[in-house]
Amino acid sequence: MVLEMTDHEFMLHAFRGDLDAIRLIDDVRLVAGVWDDLYDGDKGLTKEQISKAFWAATVSMPSNPFYLRFASDLRPVMAVGVEIANQYEHGMHEERVLAHVLRYSIADVATLMVLLIGGAEWATVVGPELRRRSQKDTLQHYLGELEARNGQATAA
Repeated sequence: MVLEMTDHEFMLHAFRGDLDAIRLIDDVRLVAGVWDDLYDGDKGLTKEQISKAFWAATVSMPSNPFYLRFASDLRPVMAVGVEIANQYEHGMHEERVLAHVLRYSIADVATLMVLLIGGAEWATVVGPELRRRSQKDTLQHYLGELEARNGQATAA
C-alpha cells in the first residue's frame, strides 16, 4: 500500500497528518535546494524562487508551530550536512560519494521529525521508505554533474 501512495500521501501518512510538519519539511526542502543551486552557481533560479526560499528561511520556518515545538532537536540535524557536502564535492571519489549522501540530509531531518511525532518504532516503520523517497538522484547522475561543472574526473 505504501508504494502506491503519492509522495504527498506518504508524507501525510509518515507525519501522521501533522500539516505543520509537512509545511516545515517542504520549507526545508525549498531552502536546501535553492541554497545548493546558489552555492553551485547553477543557472535558472528565478527571483521568485530565491524570494520564496528566503521567506521560508526567515519567516515561515522560524514561526512554524512544529519547528517551535522541536527546534532544539531539529536545529543541530539541520546544520550538519550542508557545509560538509560542499567541501566534499571538491575532493576525491570517496568524498564525492559522501557528498552525494550528505546532499540528502533532508532525509535525516524528516526521519527525526517522524521519530518526534511517533517514536522510535514508528520511525523504523516509515523511515526506510521516507529515505528512499527523499533521495531520488542517482550517484552516477550526481557524479556526472560534478564532473561537468568542475571538470574533474570522478572515477574511483
